[in-house]
Amino acid sequence: PWDHLMQAYKALVNSRRSSQSLGDLVSVITFDGSSNTRFTARSVEYAARQSFQPSQGGTNFIPALRSARDCIQSAPISHKPILLFMSDGGDDDDSAAEDEIAELASKCGHLGLQVHTIAFGRGADTGRLSGMANRARSSCGLGEFHQSIDGVQLIKKFKEIGSQCKTLQGLVTKIGEKIASAVTRKLILDHL
Repeated sequence: PWDHLMQAYKALVNSRRSSQSLGDLVSVITFDGSSNTRFTARSVEYAARQSFQPSQGGTNFIPALRSARDCIQSAPISHKPILLFMSDGGDDDDSAAEDEIAELASKCGHLGLQVHTIAFGRGADTGRLSGMANRARSSCGLGEFHQSIDGVQLIKKFKEIGSQCKTLQGLVTKIGEKIASAVTRKLILDHL
């Protein structure tokens, strides 16, 4: 599973690079029974050069979610945070992860937070990850659950999420263009 995750990570970062999203900032947190912040708010170029070794141990979502909240809250306000939370196992800590992600979403929702939870493989706790996405959606409006059985599906899902970012950027650009056009027309009419 780790090799598939690294392939999906590289595919996502490279798709963001090729779509001219070089202003993106990337943070990576890996987790098992604890979390490990590999880097915070670094460029897409930097992220593309990184690779990681798997952690060993149980699975506890809480430390990773708390680290994610810290990364999101310390990121520049100019960037819209997107959380991709992927696990190939279950959480050792009952339903506390759902409460934790709801708190994260309510504290960071004003930043435009999008939450994507991804269950990878047949052993992933789809119920927990789906519940986390539902709680994020009810707290900030943007929570989505995804399931990938194999590495091919995981790469496809990561790329799909990355392309949604591009779609959002295009929408913002179009809205900006429409506003600029309307202001220009108004100024011209006011001067006639």
